[in-house]
Amino acid sequence: MTRQHKNKNPARLLRSLYMWHRWIGLVSALFVLLLASTGLLLNHTDELALDKRYVTVPALLEWYGIRSPGHYRVYRAGTQLVAELDGHLFFDRAELNGHSGRLLGALRYHDMVVAALPHQLLLLTTRGELIESLDNLPGTANEAIGLDGQQQLVLRTAQGDYLADDELLGWNRAEAVHAGWSAPAEMSDGERAALAATWRGKGLPLERVLLDLHSGRILGAAGVYLMDGAALVLMLLAASGVWLWNRRRTSARAHRRKLRHRPGDAG
Repeated sequence: MTRQHKNKNPARLLRSLYMWHRWIGLVSALFVLLLASTGLLLNHTDELALDKRYVTVPALLEWYGIRSPGHYRVYRAGTQLVAELDGHLFFDRAELNGHSGRLLGALRYHDMVVAALPHQLLLLTTRGELIESLDNLPGTANEAIGLDGQQQLVLRTAQGDYLADDELLGWNRAEAVHAGWSAPAEMSDGERAALAATWRGKGLPLERVLLDLHSGRILGAAGVYLMDGAALVLMLLAASGVWLWNRRRTSARAHRRKLRHRPGDAG
């Protein structure tokens, strides 16, 4: 093997190293940008109120397992909307905390809204505030609620129909009652979207997403190892960059020395 061929191999190896160093550096720069940008934001969590801001992007919510409700049951009580989403009760767009179950009906009664569950009636203000919960009801299980021709509340149970007094304190068995029963209502696309946003809107703080991006946990265990690998690659790039810089400087110095001592230059 000639000396010229031997000299070409190290040069070719260096060119390959430079090329790989450049491309790996470009890819690693994406991780550096991700770490730097999320780190800067997380350093100012309090000022930016990241723990009080919530993600509303449907795809990201689905990724975290915060899904849209699969079951809707909605009733209109005058201008108010009473809904059940997978067992959770909502009045307009506010959840009725502390109350859950299958919604059987809702209607406007005098200056109140009455919502029926299988074993209780909820008496609410027109703003969704709980006035009282009626549990001592006739029959073993409620089936529906409605209003008769005199606008008196009628409760349908497994044992028959019952008519309430004006104060909703007593119930009398009613035979062949003619009532307008509360029936499920259709929702507009806007109402459905608003309810879904209320259902999912406070389930994913922006701070958590940024933390998961920063650590790689947004991709699960694989993401953590990916970020570990990126950190190792960055350290390797730093070390190889120093080595290549020193190699180039040494080569340049040797080349200058060779030029200074080339035969025929003196005189």
